[in-house]
Amino acid sequence: MSSGHDRKQPPRRPANAPGMVRWYSPRLLLRMGARTAAATIVGRYSDNRPVQAALDPVGDDPLRGAHDYSSLGRGEDFWFDYVADIGDGWNATYAVASALGKPTLELDGTVTRRGRLLIMGGDEIYPAPSREEYDRRTLSAYETALPRGDVSDPPHLFALPGNHDWYDGLHTFINIFCQARRGPNGRPGRMIGGWQTRQTRSYFALKLPRNWWLCGFDVQLGDYIDAAQINFFDDIARTRMKRGDKIILCAAVPSWVLEAVRDPDATKNLRFAKQVLTRHGAQIALIVSGDLHHYSHYQEQNGEGPTMLTSGGGGAFLHPTHKLPGSLDVPWDDEPAETFTLKTRYPSRRRSYALSLRTLAFAFFNLDFALMMGLFYTVLAWFLETRSLDGGAVLRESFLKIFTYHGSVAAFWDALGDAAWRFASTVPESPEFAIFVLAGLAASIGLNMARQPVLKYGLGTLHWMAHMLALFIAYCIAVQMTAWIEPIIAANSLVFAVWLALMIVVGGLMGGLVFGLYLLVALNIFGLQWTNSFSAIRIGDYKNFLRFRIDDTGTLTVFAAKIDHVPAWRGGGPLDPPSRAEAIEPSFTIAGKKKTG
Repeated sequence: MSSGHDRKQPPRRPANAPGMVRWYSPRLLLRMGARTAAATIVGRYSDNRPVQAALDPVGDDPLRGAHDYSSLGRGEDFWFDYVADIGDGWNATYAVASALGKPTLELDGTVTRRGRLLIMGGDEIYPAPSREEYDRRTLSAYETALPRGDVSDPPHLFALPGNHDWYDGLHTFINIFCQARRGPNGRPGRMIGGWQTRQTRSYFALKLPRNWWLCGFDVQLGDYIDAAQINFFDDIARTRMKRGDKIILCAAVPSWVLEAVRDPDATKNLRFAKQVLTRHGAQIALIVSGDLHHYSHYQEQNGEGPTMLTSGGGGAFLHPTHKLPGSLDVPWDDEPAETFTLKTRYPSRRRSYALSLRTLAFAFFNLDFALMMGLFYTVLAWFLETRSLDGGAVLRESFLKIFTYHGSVAAFWDALGDAAWRFASTVPESPEFAIFVLAGLAASIGLNMARQPVLKYGLGTLHWMAHMLALFIAYCIAVQMTAWIEPIIAANSLVFAVWLALMIVVGGLMGGLVFGLYLLVALNIFGLQWTNSFSAIRIGDYKNFLRFRIDDTGTLTVFAAKIDHVPAWRGGGPLDPPSRAEAIEPSFTIAGKKKTG
């Protein structure tokens, strides 16, 4: 394949290229909550996949929907690439796209070639799909990395939808990736930079050289595999696959990990897909997934089961790796469960743990969310102020004693105990306070993702009790600081405004600290909140993708590539020098020899 011409000038970053998504923005949280609810309803009652099948009938030729690349690579190696979880921060997405777009890339001492195929394994956009967001966060990065005029024979692109692609019912995804338009070579496809789309459905089967297949399933929002899709893959397995053919299965989520850490039935769709594809004698040799934004490599202990890779480092925020199980059992229908061992993780366990400590600075990473919490604290304190005796004077005086005591340490603790008692005694006088506190408690319990009821309710309650303690401390500090500032203010009417401002700021800092501490404890002690903890700190580094080679013996070699540091390009300046891609682990092979019998 022609590598095109070399540029004389480095590419430039679009001036409107977005940064990492601020997942804790109150406005985004409200919007995403509404979109998620709508997507669940739309996905269940307006599934687009049967419509795709009706508009693209297979008829008497099942291979019409299965793209045939088996004749390519004769006399030479066949290369293809895999990337997933794309389109969060532009810089990170471009860093990976630029590595994928290079004609050659040295990995593990081998000069690898840009793939004839590029597989996008899910979540091609964050936080939610729209044409504008796809253009800004994903398409522009790939078009900048490899302009469409730079290659004379464009590599083909196939994309699987993830849950974020499904948030509009898959409408935008279909419009971008599944439109049967006529490309420059006279065949269906849309140019995305130097890559050309080929699919007409949100799932696909690719016949690769030397008895290899690549199959990508669309499981909607993790619900189910639709009947049209089942028939499609069953026809391919029955009429086109041969006994002993090897399959690379692109899964929507690394269900083998999710089942081990939080969902006891996460592998149901994976088990069903395996059953459909292998019932006529083909074999699953490799399972690849994104969804978790890191790299992990699980190998079956006896070396007979499929290799399972998670590679979700295409541009989204990093997920932790230090809580990945060292081994896990994967149940297959009508077969004994297979035990898989974790061989490699990226980033390393130690590095992932160190990164998790950043959650303690939650308030500074998520200032708007922290200020919202400070406002919530202020409303609660206001309820107590307006309900307490003498307009809150007695309550305030008890807090001032904490800071103005003269005497022993015992006097300080007496003043602190008196303030806490008066604070608690005022609570029954404010039904508004009680209503808001109960709502906050329910939210804290709902946020906790533990499966065990004791842990779910216990940890959620402790989290909310920590917020009540933080409210008490913030109130103490705000009252004392107001007392210090009050003599300076000429107009007494401003005192209340000063107290409000101090409560919001101090409450936000305290609330952010408590929230970050909760995420840290939930992750590092209980193994919960993988996404909520690391989305808060928005780490754009530690990207990864996969490159594959099928040689003339039919052996598949897997190269796992990493980008440790993503350059912080700004504005519309030149993107030079590019980020550096290196091997995560030594390349490994999966034999292509067919099993018999």
